[in-house]
Order: sequence, then C-alpha cells, then structure tokens
Amino acid sequence: MWKRLNRGIILAVLLAGGVTVFEVVQNIRFKNNKPVLAERVQQLGEEAAEANIGSGEPAKRKQRALVQNNYIEGGSTALDMMNESSNKGQVLYTLNMDHGEDGTVLSAKYEQISASVERSGQTGAVVSVDYKFIIECDGTPQIFDFSGANDIGWLFEDEDLDKHKTIEFSASADIRMEPDGGEWKIASVTVSQWDMTDVKYDEAAPENEGGEPVG
Repeated sequence: MWKRLNRGIILAVLLAGGVTVFEVVQNIRFKNNKPVLAERVQQLGEEAAEANIGSGEPAKRKQRALVQNNYIEGGSTALDMMNESSNKGQVLYTLNMDHGEDGTVLSAKYEQISASVERSGQTGAVVSVDYKFIIECDGTPQIFDFSGANDIGWLFEDEDLDKHKTIEFSASADIRMEPDGGEWKIASVTVSQWDMTDVKYDEAAPENEGGEPVG
C-alpha cells in the first residue's frame, strides 16, 4: 500500500511539474508573440483602410475578401458591458446590407495610436487598440473598419452630404485573435468608441474628384 501511495505521490508531483513547465513555455511563447500581434493588427487596419477606396459593389467586394481571408468562424458574440462583439458572420452581414450610402472614398489612411496585448485562453489573445481612419471622400460613403460597415450619413446636415470632405474617425477596440493556419486571424471585435473627431470641407473641389490623397 505504501509503495502504491508513494508511486501516486511521485506521479502527482511529476504531473504538476509538467503542467507548470508547459505554462511557463506558453507564457514565453506568448510574450514573444506580442509585437507580432500588434503588427498584425496594424497590417489589417491598413488593409481595411485600402479596402474603403472606391464606391458601391467594387469596394464591398474588396471588403468581403478581406473578411473572408482574415477572420475566422466561431468568434464570440457575447456582450462586453454595453458594447456588442461582432464576429465574422456579423461583419459580413453589415457588408451585405443596403446602407443607402451615396459617395466615393478617394483616399484612406489608418493610424494605430496605441496597442496592448493580453493572453486569452490557451491559444488566443486580445489586442486592445486606439486607432483612427482619415478618409477623403465625395458625398457620404459607408466606412468599413474592423467591426464592419458604418453608415456616416446621419453625422452630417443635409447641405453637407454631397460635399467633398476629409473626415477623421477615432475608435477604440478589443480585437480577439486566434492562430489559424500559421497566421493570426480575427475571431471577434468589440468597439467601445467610434466617433467622428474632425471634418474639413473643400467646396472648391470638383464633384467626384479629390485633391492630393491624405497620407
């Protein structure tokens, strides 16, 4: 009996030690991945900005392709306090809706102001980012970012809807990432802030023509 008891204690100690070593290794790997994750979100933000350029269905095709290639199925749809998390299906749903937008994006720029990375579960991570989009446009096109398509027409007075303008949007988001096929992809996005922080009108600009692209 004592032999069996001692053997059980030894196995329990070895198992606990193995779990501890595994956790240490996982933490080291995750720490090494932090800058990779921040750079990955930077890349996806720049691609999202680029996908806004144009109008109508051609722009939406670029946006759908970005989502299909860089988001994974099965992301959480849980509510985070007062903010709803959007997964791949929900982002695509916003792109398939008729927003009634009327405008053309002439140039777009993504700026990642800050990024912090925390581990989430065994394999995932949450990248918390503050960022902004600078959009030069004619009219009032919908704006696509990490969480999907955003209607901006309600932000303007009727007399300003058709004007040539450069708009700055600031946002904060928690982006949950999971590894998939050797690449980090978006599982869900929770936006806690999305505001138009600046707008400049250029009434002298010809209709459907822009000046020098921003950025």
